[in-house]
Amino acid sequence: MAAGPKTCLHLAGLGVEITRNPGPMKAAPDETGEYETIAFIKDPDGYNIELIQAP
Repeated sequence: MAAGPKTCLHLAGLGVEITRNPGPMKAAPDETGEYETIAFIKDPDGYNIELIQAP
């Protein structure tokens, strides 16, 4: 699932807890030098799930 702001707004509207808002991954550019956008959500069991949106 993509980590863009629209996706996170949609998930938040469904009651999903966003534990890290969408933003660039600071330490790991991809092969092209671009930074992926990541976000984290919490599942019903309390586990963090990473959402990644490629550049």
